[in-house]
Amino acid sequence: SIDADLSLRHLGAAGRKLGEGRVPTKTIGERLIAEAQLDDEYGTLSATAEFGTETQAAYSTLATNQPIYVTLRSEKYDAVVLSPFLSSVLSEFSGSLNGTLRVEFRPPESDETGWKTRFSGNMRMSEGVITPSNMGLRLEDTSFDVALGQRVVHRELRLQGVLRAEDG
Repeated sequence: SIDADLSLRHLGAAGRKLGEGRVPTKTIGERLIAEAQLDDEYGTLSATAEFGTETQAAYSTLATNQPIYVTLRSEKYDAVVLSPFLSSVLSEFSGSLNGTLRVEFRPPESDETGWKTRFSGNMRMSEGVITPSNMGLRLEDTSFDVALGQRVVHRELRLQGVLRAEDG
């Protein structure tokens, strides 16, 4: 059995502070559950990952034939945390994130290759700033909603805000 708790301090990515956090990890039956919570001056971001395990004689390993579930919850956490992943298309990305997203990774059936992925949930960004790379535009006071479902991905993305041309 596993029962661990890791404290995270002075977290940062791409030169930006992400806050403080904890990562408690434990096994419950044949499942390994890892949780992470980050708190910054604006809000909280939490993530939970759940994996199947297989017990051997003296140790456990992650099961490759069981689904993996990842849940991301945000309460007013700054979207700047996503900047490292978006830096090739957005030179600036920040705002208040609120909502829950869930991803399910399913292993292939015996006649399939590759894992299947299913997304669900919704996330809203408000009071945001978005600057597309190399366009000379800056969107301020931007908000948008993303809704993901089992059958349909909400493809409409409405950006509301103030558009300003950058100097330079």
